[in-house]
Amino acid sequence: MRITGRYELLGSTEHFIPSPLPPQNPPLVLEGELAELYGECMLRLGQLAGLVTRIPDQKRFIKAYVIKEALLTSAIEGIHTTLLDVFTEPLIAPR
Repeated sequence: MRITGRYELLGSTEHFIPSPLPPQNPPLVLEGELAELYGECMLRLGQLAGLVTRIPDQKRFIKAYVIKEALLTSAIEGIHTTLLDVFTEPLIAPR
């Protein structure tokens, strides 16, 4: 049985602390289909790392995706707003 971490008391609450990666008990063995999937993932991560260097303003790019994710989450909750609405509607100041 693999031990994946331990529970530790922090204050009055018990929290799960995961073991460091890669697992040691038993050691992680990549073979067959799992090794192929791992290789494919590493290739895609390398491609992504290369593409990131081409983005002129990374903070602006990330902000756009955060807004898009918020729109999708809102739609799940029944609030339907478009990206155009987000950028054109004035902000309502808190009272």
